[in-house]
Amino acid sequence: PESGDEPLTGLRLPAPAYDPAAGVALLQGTHTLLHMAPDGARTVLLEGEDLLAPTQDRYGWILSGERENPGTLMALTPEGGTSEVEAELLTGTVVQVRLSRDGARAAVMTDIDGLVQVRVVAVVRDQQGAPIRLVEGPTLVGDMASGLGLVWVDGSTLAVLSSQETGAIPSVRSVGVSGPAGPVSTTTQA
Repeated sequence: PESGDEPLTGLRLPAPAYDPAAGVALLQGTHTLLHMAPDGARTVLLEGEDLLAPTQDRYGWILSGERENPGTLMALTPEGGTSEVEAELLTGTVVQVRLSRDGARAAVMTDIDGLVQVRVVAVVRDQQGAPIRLVEGPTLVGDMASGLGLVWVDGSTLAVLSSQETGAIPSVRSVGVSGPAGPVSTTTQA
């Protein structure tokens, strides 16, 4: 459904498409996932209680879902495509999900009873290319006290903003999909 001319406030956490002509997905507050086309047209894609920051793949699918997750995400397109994504591995509080550029993997940060973990999972798609399931993969980092976010740096490396100890200042760590984690920055207030 397209939204009307109500003012846009509380916009946050944009996820631009790989094709600039395809627009951007973003949250309005914590309850509404919007898509904004380059011409300014906007579409409400999903409404919920406390939605995750959106992430887009190169095929135009936008993933989001509830932070307190029941084991599913939604994959949506601005054109009206929808697909429920089975994600049984998402338990506890989901901090962030980020699809890789190739669309075959996703990085997932969860907080389960105060233990923050980062995993890379496989994205299973149907014959039309819609994401339908996340398959659990290796835990890359499993000992963080708090996690604020993550991003793919390249095809095999993540940057993770987290704290090792409760109350510690967050720092950025480089995490290889098949290798060790190491500090990137000691910048205060990262």
